Amino acid sequence: MSLLEESFEPPLPATAPSGPPPPPVSTYKLRRAVGGVETELVVQTFDDRVLVIVTQNGKVGCLVRT
Repeated sequence: MSLLEESFEPPLPATAPSGPPPPPVSTYKLRRAVGGVETELVVQTFDDRVLVIVTQNGKVGCLVRT
């Protein structure tokens, strides 16, 4: 399943009074049309890194580490 096929999921609150524990990696997803093309932004925050993916075809073409 590609990133564009998934539905928008808002980030979970840091602390929930009940239910499952929060995911180990904070993830933010956003889908919008840019120039008439569905575009998805995914941001994942780790302890020492931030992963940002912007895609219009649901694939990651290149990873760059700086």
